[in-house]
Amino acid sequence: YQRRVRVVKLGKKQEKSKHISGTLSPEWGETYLFNITQDSVELLVEVWDHNVLKADNFMGQVSIPLYTIMMKNVIPTKWYYLKPRTTKDEVSGEIQMHISWDLSLIHISEPTRLL
Repeated sequence: YQRRVRVVKLGKKQEKSKHISGTLSPEWGETYLFNITQDSVELLVEVWDHNVLKADNFMGQVSIPLYTIMMKNVIPTKWYYLKPRTTKDEVSGEIQMHISWDLSLIHISEPTRLL
């Protein structure tokens, strides 16, 4: 079974989604709030295939510079292509997110889906 999990990082803070099993296109429908700190440079979203008996498999990531979010206030719901961490990573797929911020908080909210 495929068990997808999403990890969202901003600075030193990290949030991990619930596992979604049995689908190649999970919908998490979760919202995360992050405080902006001095070490907040980029919003990093990683997607993993969670394995119970062995190491999780990295599926890809999206990195969004914080200044991009702050300049626009709201980034409408859109699809982001998953990217590799290194040249050895084999990734494919997209993740859909809605991102906004107000003064000191970053909001990442539904819908968040993976293709």
